[in-house]
Amino acid sequence: MTEAYTYTPLERVYWDAKVEEALLKEVDLLDLKKVFVVASSTLSNKTKEISKIQEVLGKKFVGLFDRCLEHSPLENVIECVNEVKKVNPDIILTIGGGTPIDTVKVVQLCIAKGIKTIEELKSITGKQHNLNSSIRQIAVPTTLSGGEYSIIGGAMDTKKKLKEGYFGSDICPKVVILDPHIATHTPDWLWLSTAIRSVDHAVEGFCSISENPLIAHNALQSLEMFSVSLRRTYANRN
Repeated sequence: MTEAYTYTPLERVYWDAKVEEALLKEVDLLDLKKVFVVASSTLSNKTKEISKIQEVLGKKFVGLFDRCLEHSPLENVIECVNEVKKVNPDIILTIGGGTPIDTVKVVQLCIAKGIKTIEELKSITGKQHNLNSSIRQIAVPTTLSGGEYSIIGGAMDTKKKLKEGYFGSDICPKVVILDPHIATHTPDWLWLSTAIRSVDHAVEGFCSISENPLIAHNALQSLEMFSVSLRRTYANRN
């Protein structure tokens, strides 16, 4: 029986990179005119990282949303949608952990499907959507949970107190920038706990009844690497 693995539309991953340098490469490569930034409130309000990115972008910077809430409540997603639509950017630059990245995934889905309300958003949860999104994201992750590599986003129904899944064929980032410097702002407990979440992903991937040789190999290799790197990270956490 013939089987196949379909890659997500993630085009590039930069590693050991400075976000400002990689971002300027992407601005030229993708011919970006308007960049909207979604960032964690901690990075935005307690560090100079976001202001440095604004300075690098210059007139191409068209807005900032730094009010992402934990678990991406539906109300918060719609709030972000409205802010993005005001400026109609070419791309969203997302900087932070799983919360802002998930928020922007669902924001992309809303914009692609013309969704304006929580009720409309709830009507599409749990369904796979084939998209050709007009707005994608460049992600700069600061945790290790790995959500930037998937086409699945999560958002919280605060009335049910339930996090629901949203699926879109191109809601993964177009580009991922792995900047070790910006990740140093992440608290140790968050860095290490999200790493365990990735360990969980690897174990699930390897044990899945739908596993394939590509995923199985990557899962085992990631577990081997984590077994070394997490100990080193913990030993040098200060």
